[in-house]
Amino acid sequence: MNARIDHRICWRVIGLMLFSALLSVTAPAFSCTAYAVEEGADNGVVERDSTGGPGAFVGGGCSQDSSDCAGNTTEDSSLQVVESHDPSTTEQLSGWQWNGLSWYYYLDGCRLTGMQNIDESLYYLDPARDGAMSCGWIFTGNKWYFAGPSGALASGWQFIGDQWYWFDSLNSCSMATGRRVIDGHPYLLGTYGLINGWCLDNGLWYWGSNGEVLTGWLQTGNNWYWLDPANDGVMSRGIVSVGSSRYYLSDSGAMAVGWAFDGTDWYYADGSGALASGWRLVNGVWYWLNVANDNRMATGFLSSDPINIIFLQRERCHSAGL
Repeated sequence: MNARIDHRICWRVIGLMLFSALLSVTAPAFSCTAYAVEEGADNGVVERDSTGGPGAFVGGGCSQDSSDCAGNTTEDSSLQVVESHDPSTTEQLSGWQWNGLSWYYYLDGCRLTGMQNIDESLYYLDPARDGAMSCGWIFTGNKWYFAGPSGALASGWQFIGDQWYWFDSLNSCSMATGRRVIDGHPYLLGTYGLINGWCLDNGLWYWGSNGEVLTGWLQTGNNWYWLDPANDGVMSRGIVSVGSSRYYLSDSGAMAVGWAFDGTDWYYADGSGALASGWRLVNGVWYWLNVANDNRMATGFLSSDPINIIFLQRERCHSAGL
């Protein structure tokens, strides 16, 4: 009786062993690769293959090493582990991705850098920081830009740091400077917003008051300047006619009072700045200021009428027949 029981037990044990061996041969392989997934991205998550070392990006194409990532896979408290039955099905990175420190943008697995138009907005992905999205003031290509918290470059009028700036959407949203006509109105724009004072644009000088272009006579310091209304407020030089008078403006634009020399000719302006014409007694000496020749002082022989011949020198006047 005991022999029969032992015999049956042996056959059962042998059967279980054979069945177990059969299962080990025919059962499908099961992959349980762990991935570190970083939370916080608006358009998907960043996957990192934990078998590829800390911070290795999944997807190929433009893989980055651990220096591009914040933290260490699952050891970072901000990461969670996700299991995948087949890692080869993981898609390449695309769109905005957050690495714990900065935002990056991927296209077909490649990280973009430089100025990029994304969803109808411009972004600057700093090449010096491996394509990290920039915010705040940006200086590149000898131009200034400003990006808000979203990273999109600002355009149009923006109030930043108690100053108004204008960013030109037709010039890659770069900050505009100099004289600009915006919505039909001229403005003077500087590096630090709307200009108060002198503004140089394309070799021409203007005067701004809170960005407004002034025209007409301007007194600043001890000098007067003529900002020509007929020439968009450009500061004038040389001989100008204003009303019924003529004025001499130096190379600096300052109106002359008294004697003025332009390198070739002499002029004389009275206290109001208006150029004198005809005979003028100055410090006991007579001078002839020719109104037909822009009020220039005459020198040499002058025939004032058929009877009188006048000899003029720069410092004194000799008359004959008077």
